[in-house]
Parts: sequence; C-alpha cells; structure tokens
Amino acid sequence: MLVDTRTFDKGGPQYDRLRTLMGDGLVTSRQDTHRRQRRLLQPRFHATRVAAYTGLMASETAALCDTWRPGQ
Repeated sequence: MLVDTRTFDKGGPQYDRLRTLMGDGLVTSRQDTHRRQRRLLQPRFHATRVAAYTGLMASETAALCDTWRPGQ
C-alpha cells in the first residue's frame, strides 16, 4: 500500500491548511521531510524503549484520571 510515495504524499488543500495550523510536523509534512523526521524519532519507538516508558505513561494517566470528577 505505501510502496508508491507519490500516491501517499501528504499534499492538497486539506493538508496545506493543516500545515498552516499545525506546522510542518510528522503528521502534516510531505514525503522528504516526513522521512527525515521519522528517522530521527524511530529509535525512541523501538520495542525495548517503549517498554521502558510504560511506567511513566501509567503514572501520568493515573494522575490525570485523579483530577477528573464525576460527570466531567
């Protein structure tokens, strides 16, 4: 599905508007910029690294949930 980079490049009026709002980040950037950004971030998402984040993610989630009140 994602073999042809031209077919799945993020372009067009909708992405242009999103890029104006959100900047040229990983979600909105075109192929060349996306590839460079993805390669910079990819090591942080290796399975062994993600496993090390689970404790922090759990404590942050619990802290946020503790601030919620019934009906919110």
